[in-house]
Amino acid sequence: MTTAYYGLLALQIRGGDSRFARPKGDKGWTFRDSSDHLDYWLRYALPVLVVIVDNEGNAFWEVVTPRTVKETPKGFTMLIPRSQPFDVTAREKLLTLAQRGERLVGSFPDFLAVLPPNTITPLNRAAEIDPVASARLADRLAAGRAAPDMTAATVIGVPPSWLTASTAAQDLWLAVAGYAAEHAQLRESGSAFALAADCEGPRAVKARASAGIQLMHIDRDAAREHLVPAREDDEVILADVGLAAVDIPPDDARRVDIPASLRDAPAETVDADPFLLNFLAEMAVRGRNFTEAVKLREKAIAAAGERDSTYRLTLAGTLRRRMMSEPGGAGVDLRRALGYAQAAAEQRRRWSGPSAEALMEVLDILIAAGDMTAAMLAALPVSEAGTIPDAEAAHPGVARRGAFAALACGDRAAYEFFLRWVPDGPYRRELEVLDSEDRGLSREERIAAWTEILDDPADDAMTARGIAKLARLGVWPPQADDLRHRSVLPVDEYDAFKAVCRAQSGEPGTGIARLRELADKSLFAASELVQLLEEHAGPDAAISEAGKQITDVSPQLRQARSRPARSPPRGSRCFQTAQAPRLSAAGIRVCLRW
Repeated sequence: MTTAYYGLLALQIRGGDSRFARPKGDKGWTFRDSSDHLDYWLRYALPVLVVIVDNEGNAFWEVVTPRTVKETPKGFTMLIPRSQPFDVTAREKLLTLAQRGERLVGSFPDFLAVLPPNTITPLNRAAEIDPVASARLADRLAAGRAAPDMTAATVIGVPPSWLTASTAAQDLWLAVAGYAAEHAQLRESGSAFALAADCEGPRAVKARASAGIQLMHIDRDAAREHLVPAREDDEVILADVGLAAVDIPPDDARRVDIPASLRDAPAETVDADPFLLNFLAEMAVRGRNFTEAVKLREKAIAAAGERDSTYRLTLAGTLRRRMMSEPGGAGVDLRRALGYAQAAAEQRRRWSGPSAEALMEVLDILIAAGDMTAAMLAALPVSEAGTIPDAEAAHPGVARRGAFAALACGDRAAYEFFLRWVPDGPYRRELEVLDSEDRGLSREERIAAWTEILDDPADDAMTARGIAKLARLGVWPPQADDLRHRSVLPVDEYDAFKAVCRAQSGEPGTGIARLRELADKSLFAASELVQLLEEHAGPDAAISEAGKQITDVSPQLRQARSRPARSPPRGSRCFQTAQAPRLSAAGIRVCLRW
């Protein structure tokens, strides 16, 4: 026996040949109406169909949803498809619509499932006041997550009337701001925060300060225009932190005074705010106090919630830097850093976020550990028997790390695969120089090649890598002193490279002695010492020193007897040199748990 199921549909029937006056080629006809009607139909308890009928009785239809309409400043338009006649052939589609009964508000949880955490909190709050507007925004953001910059810019540039007229407008704009921030669209995030600040509501002043914080890396004057009035309206701590960061030169990594308002703030206030905790952690990193930075970022994760990815990623980076800089505990830090970075990548894949950024941290950790084979495999896409999405493997930052690891492994095919995704420019030239080194360049040719890289580097990190290469060739480049002056090249790395350069320029005994002094406090110097001993005294001396200095990584170093001339540990040190402790966009991201 067959059971029949029935449901209801709401019809808006519009007749007359004038309804067919705006054909869209063979696709159908454009239907226009007001924003008020759209708002009412989307709020209606039943699915609403617009049916247009000509003077001869031919009818065509389309269901009204946020995805079938295109909003305009004066209303909306919708394509009525020629392929959807309102006759017996539409029976199955109409029954599906009626039986499903799936309306916008009912789909709200499904939309949230593919949105980033900083969007969900304000949307949930807005849904308690205006559930339809919240569902409409959630649907729009979810549908546009493949192009988040355009999605956010469109909502901001042509604000829909249902958003601006909503009684929950402030929280809706905060949701847009969080969406843009999580997708690393700082300008759009700042604009949306500013729109939230212009709305009535309890979060206006904090939104104003947040707008300034988001804009401070791209428009310092505009950032101040938000931060100063926010401070005057008693959002003192957040505004002070923003103003302190605005005054930091963009290419300077020196320590910054912590604002008095933050130093004097009650512990419970600071511990509840992941942004403030992360700012303090950034300052600890600048002071090379990685253990304190780790503790603060662990607190930031606890305050941000289990679905956060950004603070987990910054903690992973801090653990990696501690692993490279401080003797003892490297193995534990490696495992923890890898776990946090991999969790961040998976979380971002869920909502189509910037997962390549998290994957780059995974690769940096593996490279720092000297596990080049694992790094190379982790960068390969599914189409090449790897595990990551093809779009991530094609990201230039992922591809250049994969190419570097493939070179270190001697895997020519993998290197060529990755290289095709690295665009022309400094990064590609750097990889080509590394490749040429493996093909037997003379010392003079290598010095010339790396000097040329330093003449046109992509960033300070590349400059630091060039400095490392030249120091190991016995040449001290002037750029090293500039990076040290700006604290981009940490003092332990600067001193270690000075010692290496001295050893390689004819004074091996003096250079090795100096590295022994530095190795007591610097894992970086200890690693350089082992490399020099292998070159000047042989593998046995290197293994012996490794046993004394860096117990946690001794299994890798004991491979010194058989590893190739350009060994993975040395390559990893070159690639990881001088990861500048500056206030990154991720480091100052605003967490919307308020």
